[in-house]
Amino acid sequence: MNQEFDQRLRCGEPPFDGVMLHVTADDLLPISALRPIFSKVVEFLHSIFREEELYRFKDWLQHDGYVSGTSPATWAELLALQVSDEAFMGACEWDTHVRRAYYSESRQFLLRVYISDEPDICISANGEPEKVFVGELDVTGNMDLIAFLHKHLNDESFKVSDAKSYFDRVYC
Repeated sequence: MNQEFDQRLRCGEPPFDGVMLHVTADDLLPISALRPIFSKVVEFLHSIFREEELYRFKDWLQHDGYVSGTSPATWAELLALQVSDEAFMGACEWDTHVRRAYYSESRQFLLRVYISDEPDICISANGEPEKVFVGELDVTGNMDLIAFLHKHLNDESFKVSDAKSYFDRVYC
């Protein structure tokens, strides 16, 4: 978290007074499966918030709770992560359980992306072991925004949880 969002979380202020949409899978998703979902999420958020400034921070909440600084971001930067799996890897912070977080000027959403710093070993279609990077994402916002996003994704691999309860539970 950054200092502002850490305070917002503690006080239950937006976006933590809402809900969170997150993957229901027990395991992290392969990048090849996660990136198309990320693309739909970014396109949806861009369609609503494109006039707002974006910011990003390294979210250490689930690593050790470190409170980090904030940097300006752009929609072009976020949209560029969709181009390829290699580009999407640009969201990897290369530290265990550290997420890249993006939020809008109005603080109406918080998008967090996690890409594992260590690839999993999976069996390829030809039966050979291969290294595959995996990750997850979540979006936090008010109930209406997340309901619209959930409908837009039309994907049963997501569930909605109370945001503050979730973050309180995973806070290191």
